[in-house]
Amino acid sequence: MARKGFVFMYDIACGKSRRQAAALLKEFAISSQKSLYECYLTKTELKHLIRSLKPLLGVNDKCHYIPLSSQKGTYKLGREVHTQGLIVV
Repeated sequence: MARKGFVFMYDIACGKSRRQAAALLKEFAISSQKSLYECYLTKTELKHLIRSLKPLLGVNDKCHYIPLSSQKGTYKLGREVHTQGLIVV
């Protein structure tokens, strides 16, 4: 199954929920910085991740995910590193 790139970011007030979200995203992330995670996921993994993150969000919390694209308009800086079929920039 093909993997697609996504950037996940969250703003979660509850410390316990925030730590759980971070742990969950780190399972799939190839890189992260505070509350921003770069993940390459299959459709099944994406559905599982979204389903797992939803219960962690409070009324005023947010979690956004943005698909990455190799189409025009996406710019990459730095050197590419190939690992297990993935390209890391």
